Amino acid sequence: MKKVDITDKQLQVLRLISEGYSSEEIAKKLGNSKKTIDSIRIEMLNRFQVRNAAHLVAYGFKKKWLK
Repeated sequence: MKKVDITDKQLQVLRLISEGYSSEEIAKKLGNSKKTIDSIRIEMLNRFQVRNAAHLVAYGFKKKWLK
């Protein structure tokens, strides 16, 4: 089975999603545009083959990227 890695930026975004922050709030916290955060979120959804933010967070826990 192929190992799936996560970038540092994706991990930052994933952690903030798991804490309930919106894309706009994450953008402000990380100094990015909302569009950039939305792009990162969409990339993660596609890359990890999950349907939504809740599934993305669950996947993050499963992979032990989140505690």
